[in-house]
Amino acid sequence: MDRGSSCFLLFLIVSSLVYPSICHESDDASCVAASKAYVLAFLTHDASHVPLHPLCTRRENGIITGRSGPEIASSVEKSPQFRVIKSINEETYVVENGIVMSKYVLDTGFGPITLKSQVQENFTCESYCGAQKIRTIVACISLF
Repeated sequence: MDRGSSCFLLFLIVSSLVYPSICHESDDASCVAASKAYVLAFLTHDASHVPLHPLCTRRENGIITGRSGPEIASSVEKSPQFRVIKSINEETYVVENGIVMSKYVLDTGFGPITLKSQVQENFTCESYCGAQKIRTIVACISLF
């Protein structure tokens, strides 16, 4: 099983435990837009436009790194791991069975030193107060 397949399998297991009902087809465009807003916030350090569900959870490489929407937003805005992101490249977003699967490359570093990371991130969304909000984020991150 390749890394992408194992990441997707991990996502399905986690989301079935935490969030049994995944987006409906009619909500796919809203969920993609929410996912793109989340990734863009890595550069702007402004998560105020990211529609995170209050109960949103985030896992990175199997480790829980966010337990609520407000905690995740604060992390994106203030945590050092997001401050070193220089650019986001090669973004793709595909929806399959209501799951937004994104892939992108992060350039991170200080000054002239740059490290590249490949990120595969999967999102589910849920309607909350009449709008689609990101409910789960599962990321597999690898350096290359």
